[in-house]
Amino acid sequence: MEIFLTTNSPSSSSTLLASYITEDDKAHHHAVFGSDYRTPCPWYLRGINSLGVEEEKASIKKGDILKKIEKETLMIATVNDAVCSPDRARIGMQAGVEGGLTGGKLAFVAVESGHWVMLECADQTNRMLEEFFEKGVKVFDKQVIKSSL
Repeated sequence: MEIFLTTNSPSSSSTLLASYITEDDKAHHHAVFGSDYRTPCPWYLRGINSLGVEEEKASIKKGDILKKIEKETLMIATVNDAVCSPDRARIGMQAGVEGGLTGGKLAFVAVESGHWVMLECADQTNRMLEEFFEKGVKVFDKQVIKSSL
């Protein structure tokens, strides 16, 4: 991983593009974001290193953050995610949403996709979001949706 990260640059990574990324997409991405990934990477570093846990506990204690999500919630997990398995995502969401999967507020869907489901299965993701916004969690029953890739 270190060799990959230290030897690839925006100009040399064209052979490493995912099938759904075009050269135009890549050019647009670098025009908007550059090649400095210090901003998005802390999200992963924070999770891996448990950064901010004490601050979040204090916020919960003060009432600034609810202990559990009380609104209807849709969790779209991905079967082929190298970052977070569907089981891990389900366990985390069950713990974080009032009533978990049996409480009627959480819909959990596992899609046959990689980590970036909104790119890899954009049409399916948008359809699921539309259904969720229109009908809520009741429209979903534990399901695996096949990717068109």
